[in-house]
Amino acid sequence: MSLLSGILPSVLLAGGLTMPIPPDPQIEPNINLYDSEDLYGDEPDVIALEVSTIRERLRGLGYHPITSMKFKNGRWSVIAYRGKRARHLRVEPNTGWVLSDRPADGR
Repeated sequence: MSLLSGILPSVLLAGGLTMPIPPDPQIEPNINLYDSEDLYGDEPDVIALEVSTIRERLRGLGYHPITSMKFKNGRWSVIAYRGKRARHLRVEPNTGWVLSDRPADGR
């Protein structure tokens, strides 16, 4: 077996895996498949964690007291203290993960 017979199929296979998939002509071209009103809703999905569970997870991470918790734009917006500093948190409702942690006073 020559070197070219082993390399050439590998190159062709790798090239085929990186080629873009052509669009499906059956799909309407101007719709955004990843956008939905549920994504930016005013209340959590049915699969979202309970508020008490989110609070417990934040306390476990050292955020206490929690002074404000509002659901907007598909995420929990939380004002909580870590140590003596107020923090503004954005929390994912289905997992309880902290997506952002910034000073609440803007500094």
